[in-house]
Amino acid sequence: MTQFMEKLQNIDRRILFALIFLAMAYPMVKPFTLPMAITQEVKSLYDFIEKLGPDDIVIMAPDYSPAYAPTVGGACDAIYVHLMRRGAKVVFASFAQTGPMMAENVITSGTPSGKKYGVDYVNMGFRAGGEGAVASMLQDFPSVFPKDFQGTPIAGIPMLKNLKSAKDLSLAVLFATGGYAGGGWVRQLVQPYGKPFAACVTGMMGPAHVPYYQAKQLVGLVVDMKGGAEYETLIKRPSGSLAGMGAQTLAQMLIVLYMVVANVTYFTLKKERSRTR
Repeated sequence: MTQFMEKLQNIDRRILFALIFLAMAYPMVKPFTLPMAITQEVKSLYDFIEKLGPDDIVIMAPDYSPAYAPTVGGACDAIYVHLMRRGAKVVFASFAQTGPMMAENVITSGTPSGKKYGVDYVNMGFRAGGEGAVASMLQDFPSVFPKDFQGTPIAGIPMLKNLKSAKDLSLAVLFATGGYAGGGWVRQLVQPYGKPFAACVTGMMGPAHVPYYQAKQLVGLVVDMKGGAEYETLIKRPSGSLAGMGAQTLAQMLIVLYMVVANVTYFTLKKERSRTR
């Protein structure tokens, strides 16, 4: 028993690092659903989208950079997939320079077969101006986005023929990591037009957006990778957020196991050595 404990205590650290690597790599290659509590903020957005259909137009604003894709990108992908399942028309409109690229990534990974560009979804690209550009778009969509990201005039995009202003929207969803964030959309969309709005933000931004949800100015709030994992769980589609949560969970469980084994071996050997003196 003593020899076994000594071997455990002196195990090559490279083996430990390799086990942690495998624990983190497996969920990234094969994401799986974790048992987790679904927060009301995420569930309310899911329930709202469940009521949408082919006559509904939804704006998604992927205002995040590649560095934050693991944080809010999973939620963006999951919500887009859910909207596609419901048959809603999705308009990607970005107010951050990297937004169009993020939209293209989501479209590539989440568009189901049978859906057509310009009929079911469209990427309108980027417009500078932040909150001011959002306000102008909501007032007169064609003037702010006369062409899509590919340069196609708005008149040649069938799904946009009925989108003139915020009055024609069924929902807007923002994916933000800073700036004016949800507050700007509340000021420009919710208060003047009374239209539904949801926000997907980083963990640090989450607490600042909770009051908007409590005041019923948000129909849903998805916070960080955990919120994205909750949404992937609800739509039964494990992907990036659940992969990240799975990697963290398995690695942390393995580290805790290391600590338990290390302490057990230490105190067992200490006890054995005290007996032999």
